[in-house]
Amino acid sequence: MDERDGAVVSPEVVADVDPRSPLSQQELFGPAVAVSPAADWESAIAQANGTAYGLGAGVFTSDVAGAVRAVLEIDAGTSTSRAS
Repeated sequence: MDERDGAVVSPEVVADVDPRSPLSQQELFGPAVAVSPAADWESAIAQANGTAYGLGAGVFTSDVAGAVRAVLEIDAGTSTSRAS
């Protein structure tokens, strides 16, 4: 890979993000993802729907029924789930 100078951003995963923070509430441009834990499905879906933006949503869980519910109830351009 070539060395680059300037505005190059490395990929980041930011964990335990407060759903009310700017990182969760504003559009995030770049190779990054904000991850917010939730106590239950109701709060997880409310967090996902609690922003003006919603280009994409991802649900990662071992609860297949919950993943299906979340994908159906989250208001986003695309919703994906990974249940194992």
